[in-house]
Amino acid sequence: MTMQKTIQFTKHTDFFEKAKFVIGAHRKGILEHPILLKHGVLVATDGHRMHLAKHIPHTKEETGYYRVVKSNKSEVILTESDRKVFPPFAHVWPKHGDPIWNSVLVSDALHPSKNYTQIIRQMSEEVTLDYNYFEEILKYGFSFTASQYQENGPVLFEDISNDCWALIMPIRI
Repeated sequence: MTMQKTIQFTKHTDFFEKAKFVIGAHRKGILEHPILLKHGVLVATDGHRMHLAKHIPHTKEETGYYRVVKSNKSEVILTESDRKVFPPFAHVWPKHGDPIWNSVLVSDALHPSKNYTQIIRQMSEEVTLDYNYFEEILKYGFSFTASQYQENGPVLFEDISNDCWALIMPIRI
């Protein structure tokens, strides 16, 4: 019998907020996707949004697929998942190039509606963003620039420190 791999992030580590941020995009349920840890990148999705963080320390043995066992104000515990497939996401990740509208600085977690309104006004009238998903990325204290690289495509939120990213798929109106 093999032991399941477990990874713990505690409040007193540099990577705790990154782990909390990533699992913010993880949804438990019938279509639950595992959380992927590979090459120092931790990524989670629920199919409508994706959160990714770089520079997560781990050993080669810890590379793999995980599920959330515990997440609270002081620790995050991930354990090996039975699901061993992570959805391909390269096709939704924006290609390099110029955004179709000016990037919006998103840094005010106390007044998210102002930043949200700035982004929505830049987008096509045919789509919008789920406000709850937008609010979720601001909960962890990171500052982002928001950009869209294709009409009606996902909005990319890039952390100013270049360690965290979020993608939010637009909703057709």
